[in-house]
Amino acid sequence: MATSLRSVLATLLLSLSLAPIAALAEAPAPPADTPADRLVLAPLNLGVAVAPELEAGVEPVWQALLDHVESQPTRAASLQPESAQALWAQAVASLEESEAGDLHAVYGRFAQVLAEHFEFRTLVMPVLVTRVASLRGEHAHWDGVRRRADMPSELELDQSKLMSLGFLDTRMRIRGELGAASLHVVVLDADGNMLHEGKGGLDLLHELRRRGSRFETALRDDAFGDPKDLREGVEQALSAAIPAAPAP
Repeated sequence: MATSLRSVLATLLLSLSLAPIAALAEAPAPPADTPADRLVLAPLNLGVAVAPELEAGVEPVWQALLDHVESQPTRAASLQPESAQALWAQAVASLEESEAGDLHAVYGRFAQVLAEHFEFRTLVMPVLVTRVASLRGEHAHWDGVRRRADMPSELELDQSKLMSLGFLDTRMRIRGELGAASLHVVVLDADGNMLHEGKGGLDLLHELRRRGSRFETALRDDAFGDPKDLREGVEQALSAAIPAAPAP
C-alpha cells in the first residue's frame, strides 16, 4: 500500500472527551498493570449490512450511542468508518476460513488488531437489528422495553378481520406481533474476550393500518423519531457494561 497502516491509524480515533486527540496519541504508555481506561466505540453495523427498513435509524441511533458514551466519566473515542473497515478487513483476513464467518470470532480478532495500535480497556461493537415485538393490547414488548403501538381507533376495528390477521385471541383481546428495531451490542476487552452482550429495543417499525375494508401491517413513517425512546434502548443494551448516567 502507498499509505502505511500506521499512518491510516493516525486518524483512527475521534475523541469524545474534552481531551484533544493529540493528547491521546502522545500520552506515555501506562504501566502494564494499569491498562488505559479508555472505551472505544466502533461504527454502527461494522461488517454487518443494514436492513433497508433500518436505514432511517442509522444516524439517530448513532447519535444516541455517542450521547450515552459521552455521559460516562471514562475517556472515550469512536473509530472513523474508513479506518475501522480497513482494520475489519485485516481481522477477517487473519482468521481461518471456518472462523471468518463467525461474527463473534471476527469481533474478538478485531479487538486484538486494534489493540496492536491503541491502548483501550473496552471496545463496543454496536449493530442495528430487526426484531419481533409481542403486541398485547395497545402496547408492544421486546428486548427490555415497552412501546405504545400505532393502530386504528376502536371504532374502526373489525374483529373478524383482526382475527384473520392473527391480531385477536379467543377472548377478543388484541394480540399479535409487529416488526421492531433493537440495538445489539458486544463489548470486548483488548485481548478479544467478550465482556458483555446485550440488546435494547429502540422503536416499532410497523403499525396496524386500515386500507378500505382491510387491515394490514405497514412500515411506520416516523420510526426512530423519539430521541427518548432511542436513549432508553441504548441504555438497556449497555446496562450491564456502561450504566446510564444519573439524572441531573
